[in-house]
Amino acid sequence: MEYKDIIEKLQKIRHLYEQILHDDIGVIVIDKATSALKKQKPVKIEKEWDGYYGKNEPCCGSCGAYIKEYDKYCGRCGQKIDWEE
Repeated sequence: MEYKDIIEKLQKIRHLYEQILHDDIGVIVIDKATSALKKQKPVKIEKEWDGYYGKNEPCCGSCGAYIKEYDKYCGRCGQKIDWEE
């Protein structure tokens, strides 16, 4: 099963909890699971010019936080990082 299929199924289950079962806790759990799953899909880094050091620094493509070279995940948001150019 592919990533987008899993997200789609989670959204259908969320609808069930929200509209039929009226289970707020179930909705929250599914939302958190969906968010965590989305962070497993790697995002490309962005480069930001650091005027103090005079060089391009790698930043998370999701939240923009500075990341250390070759970190697997962003320290701020937890997003998986794709270092491929």
